[in-house]
Amino acid sequence: GGDIIAESLPVQNQMSNPQFTQILINDVPSLTPSTTTYTVSGSPATFEVAPDWELFANGTGTVLIERIAISGSVEATTNPPYALSVTTGVGVSTCLLRQKFNTNSGLWTSTADTSVFLSGGIVVKNLVNVATTVGLFYQASSGNLNTNPLQIVDASVGQSADYAYYTGASVQVPLSDDSLSGDSGFIYIYIKFAAGSSVVV
Repeated sequence: GGDIIAESLPVQNQMSNPQFTQILINDVPSLTPSTTTYTVSGSPATFEVAPDWELFANGTGTVLIERIAISGSVEATTNPPYALSVTTGVGVSTCLLRQKFNTNSGLWTSTADTSVFLSGGIVVKNLVNVATTVGLFYQASSGNLNTNPLQIVDASVGQSADYAYYTGASVQVPLSDDSLSGDSGFIYIYIKFAAGSSVVV
């Protein structure tokens, strides 16, 4: 009977707010977007962008974020109502848009009896005349996937490319060696952006 959006649910196994219908950044109630600027200066920083979404950045420079309203005539794959524009400065060495799945460090990992495979997709539009890459990853809270995250999608996006849907082949998730449990254990699903890129996801 409660408000599912306002409550913090302890366990989840699907992406929430995937089309950024709710945000925590500057916005204008029209088709004119309003940019939010995040600045990093030599040490890792984390910023809340939208409910269940955070921006992790490292290096020196700025990351510009804005929500874009998409009209039906754009014919973007999957017909999202909104998308996020992410512009990463050339000095920002790491830029991740990520979602944390709490209370389960072994979510979607294989077991000794069953192999588990992950697949995913992401809609991307390149805003500049320079080709770039965008990746979709799975990462556990500790153990082998912490140092070697599992790449689900590796999107090579052409110059000024229009909205396109990028997928990857099903990737087997290895057995977990994450020793964290309960509220201490978690996984991340994250989107990785290249330095000096400007894309819409």
